[in-house]
Amino acid sequence: MDESTIVDQLEELIEGFGIQIRYEPIKQDEELVKVVGGLCLLRGKYVVIIDSKAALRDKIRALAEAVTHFD
Repeated sequence: MDESTIVDQLEELIEGFGIQIRYEPIKQDEELVKVVGGLCLLRGKYVVIIDSKAALRDKIRALAEAVTHFD
């Protein structure tokens, strides 16, 4: 299975929980730790925010981590 298929399946699973996924550019400072994104609570609702410039492997990691918080 290729990485884009894995991303698609994780997105479907997360959206099935009623969680919004947003891909947005996250400004990175080269001297700091790289931030790919993750699960956030905004105005009482869960949202997964992922850096739109992140590599597929990093997107998979962030989406998989987010889904572990739900049954």
